[in-house]
Amino acid sequence: MKVLFKLLIISLFLASGLEFFAQYNMVEARSLDSFDTDFKELKKGNTSQGCDTLQKLNDCLVTHIKTRTTYSFASDADIRKLIDLGASAELIQLIVKTGRDNLFSQVRGYIYHSDDIEDIEYLSRAKAVLEKAEINETLTQFGYYTSKRERDEFLNSIRSLQEEVYIRSGRIYFNAGQTDLAMKEYNSGIRLNPNSATAYYNRGNTYADKKEFAQSIDDYNKAIELNPTIADIYVYRGNIYLRIKQFDLAIKDFTKAIVINPNFVLAYYYRGLAYLGLKENSKAIRDFTEVLSLELDFADAYYNRGHGYQLIGEKEKANKDFEIYERLSKNRF
Repeated sequence: MKVLFKLLIISLFLASGLEFFAQYNMVEARSLDSFDTDFKELKKGNTSQGCDTLQKLNDCLVTHIKTRTTYSFASDADIRKLIDLGASAELIQLIVKTGRDNLFSQVRGYIYHSDDIEDIEYLSRAKAVLEKAEINETLTQFGYYTSKRERDEFLNSIRSLQEEVYIRSGRIYFNAGQTDLAMKEYNSGIRLNPNSATAYYNRGNTYADKKEFAQSIDDYNKAIELNPTIADIYVYRGNIYLRIKQFDLAIKDFTKAIVINPNFVLAYYYRGLAYLGLKENSKAIRDFTEVLSLELDFADAYYNRGHGYQLIGEKEKANKDFEIYERLSKNRF
């Protein structure tokens, strides 16, 4: 009778104390109703399955979870209840591991499904799931954590996913023209991780879109300080220098991007424009020629190379480039 009573208590707790990921199609989740049905069947056959003691009941539940049930993230309160009910260390660790694996899978699924502004709700769901995640201090107290490294790895995984969600949300808002909302997301990402080059880079792009060039350059500077190997950041900062006619600084940035990625078409193109700004026309022509060696149908490169030829008096070459530009432009539009 006592065994059945304990079985009933544990079944009620497991059925009501933990939520299940029924809504998430990337995980083979089981709904609450399905779990209730399965558990009732297990209860009916508990004697034949040898679940007639608490230890054997724990063993049965471990087997049941491994083969039939998908759990959500277990809170600290959930773990305390399980310990109070006499759940074994193996059962608790299994519930914790299964819940964490499913938490990460669910969040990654939400991220995977978020492509544009219509899907921003997926990222809102991801944020809500991650906000519920916590370090189970009870696990530490009862010795279920094997090391501090395990705790740190869990927290780092949570923070990494949160950062990714903020940045992706910002990009979606930015692409939809909602720059204020994009800025809010990037600010949240930076508060979470002040060493995120990606967050500073994307916020810099948002400032640039708002024509707040000084703030944009500050963010690109910080992003480069944190990660000096991303060629795109140099091109974007170089573009700001180009727009404010600081051509020498622009050329340095485009050159750095080319050192990192020798096939970066836009870096050659924009450096060519900067050389035109300095009236170094031969160097500009050389860069536009390099662009066309990498991308033959780059119409604007023909136009600007033609302009360079025109400036140095080579009218025949200039006219040929302008003709190609006109032909490509008609096809493009």
